[in-house]
Amino acid sequence: MEPLVHAEHQRFRAKRSKSRGRPKATIVTGYLIFDDLMTIKPEGHKMGGLGKHYSYSEGHVVTGHCMLTGLYMLLGKRCPLQVHMYRSRTVCERENEPFRSKIDMAVNEIECFEPVRDTYTHVLIDSWYHCKRLRKAAMVPVLERIHKLSTIFQLLPRLSGKLV
Repeated sequence: MEPLVHAEHQRFRAKRSKSRGRPKATIVTGYLIFDDLMTIKPEGHKMGGLGKHYSYSEGHVVTGHCMLTGLYMLLGKRCPLQVHMYRSRTVCERENEPFRSKIDMAVNEIECFEPVRDTYTHVLIDSWYHCKRLRKAAMVPVLERIHKLSTIFQLLPRLSGKLV
């Protein structure tokens, strides 16, 4: 992806008008997107990780799997991230697995994410994930802003390395 980013920077530089003074830096933006996904399993009884989750599309609690999905978009290219299965606390106790919330999974993905060099990355999340831990994880120099997918509302601009 780095050659494509470099070519995009060159295209921006060639397109800008010649004026006096120092030219503005070119910006190539990537998007790191997270959301959860329900897979309904009405007949599944002995499947691993099966739990009861509220489905907003169905409007009630259903039996199934809940997945945390992620996607990185840059220059029109889509790079899916690894899918993580969310298990409720009761399912984890029943299966002797350590419990990890959806927020824990999203924070871990953000902290492990390495963006392409010379790009800015915006984190887009569903409004259910918005919390202080997620904002802190995203407030590193390469991950500039957090947005809510439901409203695309800018929450925290980064100002000289300090949280506002």
